[in-house]
Amino acid sequence: MRLKYVLAIVACISVIAVCATVITVTLVNRGAVTPDEGTVTTTTTEAQGPPALEILSATEAGEWVAVATTFGRFRYPVAMADLLRAEAVSEGTTAALRFVARLDGRDVTIYTIHYNKAVGIPCGTLVLSDTADEIAVYADLAEKPDDLSEEWVGTFYAAQETFNDVLSSMAEDSRFTRREGA
Repeated sequence: MRLKYVLAIVACISVIAVCATVITVTLVNRGAVTPDEGTVTTTTTEAQGPPALEILSATEAGEWVAVATTFGRFRYPVAMADLLRAEAVSEGTTAALRFVARLDGRDVTIYTIHYNKAVGIPCGTLVLSDTADEIAVYADLAEKPDDLSEEWVGTFYAAQETFNDVLSSMAEDSRFTRREGA
């Protein structure tokens, strides 16, 4: 009887040893374990970027439209409230605020503020509240569409002037460092 138990124990140990070998070989093949060290390492291949950019609110307050986002606050003149709107776009490691106006019966991009993407004019850097990392802030002022009718050209440029108000109000946030000349 004793021999049966000893053989059963030896068989279990053999099964455990085979399983450990299979697991080790699998980890070595994946690069998580080196054969001589026998230590497990973890690697992350996804690029980290800012969290998703979202518009939390947009309210008219006096002569301004005050907009709160997950990246901070900004404002532009209430006179543009019926014309201009901001759209948040997050893609991978970048995010953008696209300012769009309804002109000549269609949506026209007026300018875009890019976060963590070098497109257009460098405006400064922003420290997000949940990280200590600075992300670059750029602005891309759109060209007037060639097919925009003459009656809308002045409105296009007036909407584009709101960029100065948006940038100035962003600079009021202590987490934003405005680049000289921007």
